Amino acid sequence: MSILELVARLTPKTPSMTRGSKTIEGLTPSDIAAALSQLEVEAYHFACWHVNNDSHSRDQLLGYLLRETQQIAVKQRWSIQNNSLAIRRFCEAALSEWEIYRLCRTCKGSGFQIQNICDKCSGSGRKPMTKKQLAELCGVSHGNWKQTWEDKYAYILSLIYECQYKAERSLKKSLK
Repeated sequence: MSILELVARLTPKTPSMTRGSKTIEGLTPSDIAAALSQLEVEAYHFACWHVNNDSHSRDQLLGYLLRETQQIAVKQRWSIQNNSLAIRRFCEAALSEWEIYRLCRTCKGSGFQIQNICDKCSGSGRKPMTKKQLAELCGVSHGNWKQTWEDKYAYILSLIYECQYKAERSLKKSLK
């Protein structure tokens, strides 16, 4: 279970956290807020969106993805480099793929079945979208997806994973 998932389970009534064999007793919402405040901006918004499903943070994260994607699109001369609507569709698709409604039905997002890693999602807790679904969501043909757009979409998705990594690394460090 990731640090973000542990933080998501904290409430004012249950302010303790178990991480492996370690337990952090008396962890308060103020401790969490202080840890979050030390995150880089995009990691902070990722954490707030992931933990609290905060729509403002989702919008801020989307803005970050749009800026980063636009820069790489111009640099690498993507055919959609001047089409902000198409770039927005790709960024929205990446966020949609990440969101909660894509949870694995078998393990219900936990990544585990009893004590074993879930076979269906390989422990990620998420059900990946098919290439056809992603192509439709991004507004490109399925045939064109694999040939032209799959690696570009993977870049956008990697930005989200990078935000998650930064948030988890920083939270682990601050909450020790």
